[in-house]
Amino acid sequence: ARTRISTFLSGVFLLILVVTLGDTVGQVPMAALVAVMMIVVYQTFDWRSIAPKTLKRM
Repeated sequence: ARTRISTFLSGVFLLILVVTLGDTVGQVPMAALVAVMMIVVYQTFDWRSIAPKTLKRM
């Protein structure tokens, strides 16, 4: 889901989730949220966008 409507719907869903389950969401450890974010970033990053020269310098 990489369209504008998917981004909008994700935001609406998150808003509804926080408003209705705010106390429960507040009890989730920050480390768990960071782990989920890192997994999403890793899976959505376009690894082919890095040129081979850039990878050799790393």
